[in-house]
Amino acid sequence: MQMSRNELFILSRFTYRVGEPIISDSDYDLIEKQIKEEGILNEYTSRTYDDDPIPYDLLQKYNMNYLVSDAKSLSKYSKYLDTTKSLSIQAVTEMRDVYQFVRDHLNQAQDECSFNLSLKMDGVNAKALYVNGKLELCVSRGRGGNSIDYTKCAMNCLPHEIDTDAEYVIIYTEAFVLEDYLEYFRTKYQKEYKTPKSAAITMLRVQHDLEDYKYLNMIGIDVDGIDFKTKEEKYEFLDKIGFSYAPNCHLNQEFIDCEYPEFESRMNGLTNDFDKEVGFLPSDGLVLEVSEQSEDFKITNQYSSKNIALKLNEWSFSTYDAIVTDIVVEQQRVNASVRIKIEKIRTDDLCEAEWVNGYNPDIIMSQGINIGSKIKFERNSGAINCLVYK
Repeated sequence: MQMSRNELFILSRFTYRVGEPIISDSDYDLIEKQIKEEGILNEYTSRTYDDDPIPYDLLQKYNMNYLVSDAKSLSKYSKYLDTTKSLSIQAVTEMRDVYQFVRDHLNQAQDECSFNLSLKMDGVNAKALYVNGKLELCVSRGRGGNSIDYTKCAMNCLPHEIDTDAEYVIIYTEAFVLEDYLEYFRTKYQKEYKTPKSAAITMLRVQHDLEDYKYLNMIGIDVDGIDFKTKEEKYEFLDKIGFSYAPNCHLNQEFIDCEYPEFESRMNGLTNDFDKEVGFLPSDGLVLEVSEQSEDFKITNQYSSKNIALKLNEWSFSTYDAIVTDIVVEQQRVNASVRIKIEKIRTDDLCEAEWVNGYNPDIIMSQGINIGSKIKFERNSGAINCLVYK
């Protein structure tokens, strides 16, 4: 049975979410680009894949029901984890943008304004619900009944009970397996555990031997259900109830309220310290967040104004060299765009790169790019391969 392009797009979003991708990132980028240009499936392109409905009809049509066996939660508590839109963190790659983020919040604050800097864990997001202190449910990101139920497997590594007077507490976590242990799983199960993140997805979806769950880390990154004054109080609570939490530090206003040259020097020192002390943990940047939890924050699309992701120094987007094999110019409604085909290479996230966004013909001509040319590209936070040019 021939699968249509639109069906492939919808299914590929779900299979990526559960750690079983059916197409390469470059093929997905191409399909998504076409769909956006045609102005269709807007309900998909305007949200994160975590908020997609589970495509039961397509999974059944193409004999892929095994991906959702026992996955949909039937818990009576599901509604408590279903109400919040999944948010992403806006990435910034220039220290000037970090400075502007800080200045904007300092200028808007009526009282003291401080910040929290934490390691941005590169794992799979899972949220755990405790009811009267007892673990009742653990699911993937998503809402509207579209989360994947991880409870059975998460029970092997999460605290079963926590000390709290709150009736409902939600703990947001990032799950991963340290890279040093991936070979252990590959050897034991004769299966490709590609990355710390994909290994965690597999362990949360599929029951492994109990002894293996000592290698699955579920790091606390946020808490709902209790009123906290600061981000630091949330980390103290996580520590008290037995959760590991993201490495972090508090930046008071005195430290961060300075002119740009001093700000840059101080922040570079901090980012270097994070890399030296916790560089062994899987991460893809740092998160700078307003510490005070009482502030009202704006939500724009899938981003909150309360935080940003710093892609600086060791966490800047990786750059790769590639050889051009084809240049494809596509006429859009107003302007032309360019896709550059390259000899396939494997990127740091273990994906194959075959296409690069060349932006427009003017850039291609000004850079003298032809078939056979050597180019540089970077893989950004959206897993898009983008031409690097002067």
